[in-house]
This record gives sequence, C-alpha cells and structure tokens, in this order.
Amino acid sequence: MGDAKRQWPALRSHALDAHLAAGRRYTDRFAHERAVEIYARAQRFTVGPEEAARVELAMGDAFGTNGAADDAWTHYLRACELHRQAGTHPPAEMYPALVELAVYHEGMFRRPPDSVLVQTLLDEGQRVARDTKDSASQARLLAAQSFASGDLQHLREALGLFEAAADPLPFVPFLRRAATLQIRAGALLDAERTLSQLETFAARSRRGDWRPSLETRVHAALGIGKLAQAEDAARRLVAASAAWGPHLRTHAYRGSCHVGLARGDWRGLCELAADVQRLVADNPDTPFCYAVTTTTAFAAVAHALEARWTEAQGLLARAEAPLQAEPFEREGVLLLAYGTLGRRWDAERLIREVEALGTPIPWHFRRAEAVVLTMLQGWEPLENVLASLEAAASGGSQYLAALVSAIREERDAARHGSVPGHAGLRDLGYLGWSQLLSHRPANA
Repeated sequence: MGDAKRQWPALRSHALDAHLAAGRRYTDRFAHERAVEIYARAQRFTVGPEEAARVELAMGDAFGTNGAADDAWTHYLRACELHRQAGTHPPAEMYPALVELAVYHEGMFRRPPDSVLVQTLLDEGQRVARDTKDSASQARLLAAQSFASGDLQHLREALGLFEAAADPLPFVPFLRRAATLQIRAGALLDAERTLSQLETFAARSRRGDWRPSLETRVHAALGIGKLAQAEDAARRLVAASAAWGPHLRTHAYRGSCHVGLARGDWRGLCELAADVQRLVADNPDTPFCYAVTTTTAFAAVAHALEARWTEAQGLLARAEAPLQAEPFEREGVLLLAYGTLGRRWDAERLIREVEALGTPIPWHFRRAEAVVLTMLQGWEPLENVLASLEAAASGGSQYLAALVSAIREERDAARHGSVPGHAGLRDLGYLGWSQLLSHRPANA
C-alpha cells in the first residue's frame, strides 16, 4: 500500500500527459468530440491551477480548430485566470493561442472579444516572451500585432528573430502567419519562400498543427501567376476540409473560388456558391465570415458575365450582408461584383469609402479597382491605380505584370480602336481575368 501511494504522483502525472497527447492527436485530425471527451477526463488527473490551465488551453485549441471561437476563447481565458490564481503569468507560449484566435479569426465569433483586452494580451504576452527569451512566441505575437495594426515593422522584427534562431522548428507556426502578411503586402515571392521554409521545417516535425497552410499557398501561387500550383493546393484544401467544422470549410471553398475566377470557370463558381449557401443554411448557429461573401459575390459575377441579371442581383444582395472580413477583403469582392453588374454608383461609392479610411490600401483591392475602372471605362482615375499595381508587380508577379499590360491594351483600344489580345494573361491561363477586362456592362 505504501509503495502504491509513493507511485501515485508519478502515475497521475503520466496519465495527465497521456491524455493531453491523445487529445492533441484527435485535435490534429479534427476529431473534435473525441478531443473534448479526452480533455474532460484529463481534468481528473490535474493537481493545482497550473495543471488545470494546461487542460483548459488544450480544450481551447480543440474548440478553435473546429471553428467554435467563442467556446475556445472561454477556455483560453479560463487558463489565464488559473495561472493568475496560482500567482504566475501564463507561459509565453499560451499568449499566441489567445491573440491569434481573436486577431486572425474574428469572423468565427458570435461575440468578438473586446479589442482593448486583445491589445492588453498582445502587450503582456510580448513582455513575458521577452523576459523569458521565448523568441518563437514573441515572433508570433509580433506577427499578430502587424496584422492588427497594418505596421509591417512588427513583421520585420519577427522575421529577424526567426533568422537569428539556432533552432527554426519552434518558429513553424509563425511562418504561416508571416506568409499571409507578406501576401497582403504584395511581397508574393517572399511569401512563396516563406511557405517553402514552412514546408521544409514542417516535414521534420510530427506536429499536425504545424502543417503548411494550403489556403495561404493557393493565394501566393495565384498572386505570382502559378495557376496549376494554386489549383492543386485548392483541390487538396477542399479534400482536407471534409473533416473540418462548417466555418473552416467555407475557407476551403473560398480558395477554390479564387482559382475558378482566374480560370473563368463560371459554372463552377455558381456550383460552389450553392454548396456554401447549403452549408450556411444547415448550420444556422455557426458564425460565418467573408469566405461566404467571396463565394457569393463571385457567383454574382459569373451570372452577370453570362447575362443572367436576376440571379446576379439576388446573389449580390446576399453578398452585401455585413459579415466580418479581413481589411479590404469584403470591399474588394463587392467592388468586382458592382463593376460586373454595371452598378457604377455603388462602385464609385465603395472606392470613396475605402480611400476615406486613410490607411494603406493593399494590392488586391487595387486590382479589383483597376479591373472595374477598365470595365466602366474610367480611364482618367485608372492611371494612379495602375501605378500601385505596377509596384506590386515589380516584386516578381507574372500575373500582375500581365494584368497591368492587358489593362493598358484595353485603354489603348478604347482610344485608338486596336484589338486587345491579353496574351500574357492567356498564356498564364488566367482566362477569367481576361474576360472580366473585356466586359462592358450594358447598363453602366
């Protein structure tokens, strides 16, 4: 009996670790209910608030992976509170889980977290990471700060920490976020290199949550001009998403929509939008975000290009629903739909609203603006927009260079009666963008 009592602490600790490891494996495979069940049992083996906090953090990860952001946030905050009950700060690696959910995935919440609290956690987490010399956690927090503020200096500082690290593996979760930020900034070749590093390091790890982001790969490849690579990543993303929650599945469809628009697969865009609308209807309690806006707006574009005006107008009305979005994402896809349907006043209003924000405007909105101005033959304001697109193209994007060239062909054709060929876009396979540039809405 005495030996059993002496062995109990070690056995209890081993049981806790085994349950946490099993729960992580279920989370990595998107087996949400099994993960939650395992973590609930793990609580029986905890002693003290710090061990209970480990389980709450893992529970938050399980809910977050399934797209249940409100539940995840509740568990994350409970983990923080347990550490404070113990008289300690949460460990540095806990802070990225909290702030990344709030900063990158606000659209998953029914009730988004208070922005002041999020900023407080960002600041507190960076202090803890610096004090404990946890540069991997600090890099993730700096990337989140960069995303929230639009200040790329934070990202540059984070990349410096990665480059100085003796062991790159702890930085793999940061690299996916870095690639997203680089795409937003128009540094598309940098994003591609970052994704390649991510894939290399992820292959050396057995951690499922470090797997490369296929969604990020889709958008990097499309921005550069590698359509086949984007299509392959989008196909793999949709296949993987079959095991995900409904919100995350719409993000997989969003990637396919961008590929379909580039290819000019108008029927496919309409089918994708119908799938997404069924997913939304079947999950009325799930909060959805701009991924639904994108699929719906692109289907409106597809219907308009094929002169199905009633269907296009109906879909556009749905796309206008105020779902949460990344900065300029919702505005960009709505602008493209307004232009394609010939709604000049709405397009011009939206451009004015974006300009009035007084913040740097990313290339993907400028792309939509340039294409819409070409459709509507707004040649005078187009020049300034083209200058910003040319700057983004100078980073090595064959696609943006071809798009700018095709827009200039359209402008010259309007002035001199020449026939645009869009050879660059067509050689890359971007037939959809070519068709959009040639479109002249009858009611504009």
